[in-house]
Amino acid sequence: MYVRGGDCIDHRLEYRVDARRQSSLIINKHRTAWMTFSSSIRIIVMLIASWFLIHAGWTNDGRVGAAIFIAGILIELVVTFLEGRVLKRKLPPDNAEQTIHHAKHLLPFYLPLLYSALVLVILNPSIQAALNNTTDPLLAVASFSVALQILNLFVWFCSSLHQIVIQFYTSKRREVLIFLSFLSILSPLLLLLLSFGFAGDPVLRNVLGLEGELLLETRGLLRILAVYVAFYPWVEYFIGRSILIGNTKPIFIGRLFSVSFAILALILCICFFPGLDGNVAGIVMAVSDECIILKKLT
Repeated sequence: MYVRGGDCIDHRLEYRVDARRQSSLIINKHRTAWMTFSSSIRIIVMLIASWFLIHAGWTNDGRVGAAIFIAGILIELVVTFLEGRVLKRKLPPDNAEQTIHHAKHLLPFYLPLLYSALVLVILNPSIQAALNNTTDPLLAVASFSVALQILNLFVWFCSSLHQIVIQFYTSKRREVLIFLSFLSILSPLLLLLLSFGFAGDPVLRNVLGLEGELLLETRGLLRILAVYVAFYPWVEYFIGRSILIGNTKPIFIGRLFSVSFAILALILCICFFPGLDGNVAGIVMAVSDECIILKKLT
């Protein structure tokens, strides 16, 4: 649930308590330091768990990674939940202008967000299936997996930009647009730097251990994904604007249009350009972001 500044929650509403609700409340009250604290504790716990499992020799099962991830998520959830509960008690008991009295009144707002998430889930399996049909499936899947993990560092950094739009766009529109523009320039530049040997080798070669064709393929994929990173802050901007005005249907329509176009692009690339290998995924992801923005502008 997204909470807009100045609004309060009717005490008569009975919501299912979840981590996203508490996180939104923390952002609404500008107490984001708690989210940083919970994330820091989460990373420390995951590092300790990884160190322990490696020294104990329990690293021969993929479920070990899932267990480490779940342990970190639980830590972050508990800290966020406790701080959110404290802030909730400080909310006004009622609001005379409140028009929502039952959870079902939220469905027109929430369901498009749910459907857009479900549509987006289809994209990654579609990309994986397409990569399995390229000229060199092993190289394509491996390079995409590495590039995706690096890409996620930039995506996660920008993933809360819609909350910035929700909280500050009305009162500080110019500053919000400047900040978004700055990120849309800085993020692709950093990703492009990683794709060149003088800047990227300390990470790609020395840390990740990439060599030969895998290194070259990953570099090329990062250059294509720089386009995706450049447009991503503006996708978050349009999502935030839609939530701000209470109309989430454009989010679902944009995602549906984007994913549909991406799947069509995957089919065409595999049929006519299978030699692109991992670059197929980068091209499709970059195009899907542009489709969302174009759909919002039309």
